[in-house]
Amino acid sequence: MSILFDKTMMMLQTGLGVRRHQQAVTASNIANADTPNYRARRADFSDVLSRAQDRVGPGGVERTHARHLRGDTASAQPAEAGSAPMNPEMTPEVHLSTAPVRQDGNNVDLEQEMSFLAANGADYQALATITRKKFGLMKYAVDKS
Repeated sequence: MSILFDKTMMMLQTGLGVRRHQQAVTASNIANADTPNYRARRADFSDVLSRAQDRVGPGGVERTHARHLRGDTASAQPAEAGSAPMNPEMTPEVHLSTAPVRQDGNNVDLEQEMSFLAANGADYQALATITRKKFGLMKYAVDKS
């Protein structure tokens, strides 16, 4: 298995995608805080990481898009950054919030949404830091060899 495409990198990629998706759902809730009859959405991530773990077998990773890198480094051609959307299989389900509804039919709680936003941002930063350190270790190994 290539050091670039191990299970850790696949999980980090999935985790960053999940956090990006959660950010979009929360931002939509905040943007619609004053929209009559808008119901806040909640993304369900309970299955996403377990599905990602199941996709990675002992021999490597599964290519889910034609522009993804293959496991063999001789034919490695990276996809353009940001060109492909998150794999639909890894996209969490989005449900309407069951929070109490105000008189205008809206149930967005700005304080709660800002709390979700802060927690999600912290999670994203942690995953980005781990990813950066993983690439730093690979760079160190290449530089020292």
